[in-house]
Amino acid sequence: MTVLRFCRSSGRATPSRRRDKIETPRIQQTRQESHLKSAGSCPNNRGQLYDPRSNGRPRLAKDRSLIKILKRTLRPSNENWGRVCDPTAAMSNKRRTFEMKSFLKRIEAKLWTIRLGEPPCYTSFRATVTDKLRRNYTGKAASIFFENRGRIIHKWLHYLPIYDSLLGCYRQADVRVLEIGVSKGGSLDMWRKFLGDRATIFGVDNNPECAPLDTQTGPVRIGSQDDVDFLLSVVKEMGGLDIVLDDGSHIACHQRASFETLWPLISEGGLYIVEDTHTAYWPQFEGGLRRRGTIIEYFKNKVDHMHKHYQAGGSNTPEAMTDIESVQFFDSIIAIRKRKQFPRYTVMTGETDGEKQTNAVMLETPRCS
Repeated sequence: MTVLRFCRSSGRATPSRRRDKIETPRIQQTRQESHLKSAGSCPNNRGQLYDPRSNGRPRLAKDRSLIKILKRTLRPSNENWGRVCDPTAAMSNKRRTFEMKSFLKRIEAKLWTIRLGEPPCYTSFRATVTDKLRRNYTGKAASIFFENRGRIIHKWLHYLPIYDSLLGCYRQADVRVLEIGVSKGGSLDMWRKFLGDRATIFGVDNNPECAPLDTQTGPVRIGSQDDVDFLLSVVKEMGGLDIVLDDGSHIACHQRASFETLWPLISEGGLYIVEDTHTAYWPQFEGGLRRRGTIIEYFKNKVDHMHKHYQAGGSNTPEAMTDIESVQFFDSIIAIRKRKQFPRYTVMTGETDGEKQTNAVMLETPRCS
């Protein structure tokens, strides 16, 4: 079959000497195998390719579901293409941008799953309450949890002693608590019993079905945890903020947005707790081992920031000190305590050779002579 070539200078279509190359499936397969051979990769018995630069990890040659999604998105039908190009289409630009971002996140999650392997299924951790399990956990939080006969509370059991350790000092105190993620409403009742009647406890959730869970002792507000204006309005209604419990979407960008919005509003000595941080290793939550931007990597950087005055000269000043007193890493929980820090000094006290040592030495970066 002759191919017509369009000439810009003459404006005519002239026959081209090049002819279409009609290849049979066998020829295409032979060409692909020769290409793989020249690239130094070889297929295994599962149809995967081993990349010599991947340290032995299998690299999928084809992921059919991924390719189908790509073809459907990057090569839309005439009808869909007209909708995208038509400025009067019903779908707004904002909606298209949201769908494209969601699509890219799904593709990225799929690629991380291919790279790291499929994580364990969430249902594999489920268990029923038995006497043996109850004997392993004691304390106030465990007592409230196991004796619950009201609204559903869903917790990992190893969280219960962590709650006693972190929040026990706030019991029967005038604290203002904000829980992100209401679910069935049982956790709000749990915190009311744990902290006492003097606490102000609010819950937020982006699911409108949680609106009926609103009570006088546990008000519920509907909105997204990454909506700055919404969070500010809730904190204003609460009259301040002392403790935050982030048990919301567990998506990395949402967790970071909530912390960056609420941390400046937490009072001195307050506490910020992020739950279910094991999702930082699951691609569907924007996670992955040592993946940049996960909540675990985010707070690893905060640990480095806490020690910045040991990294560069001139940082050991009141203005440069952080307001993060500590970052505690538990299994699936991160707790950040807020307290303004002062410049660091090394001090000696006591008597040495009859002389009192009370001089303070400010830490400085060693200088080379």
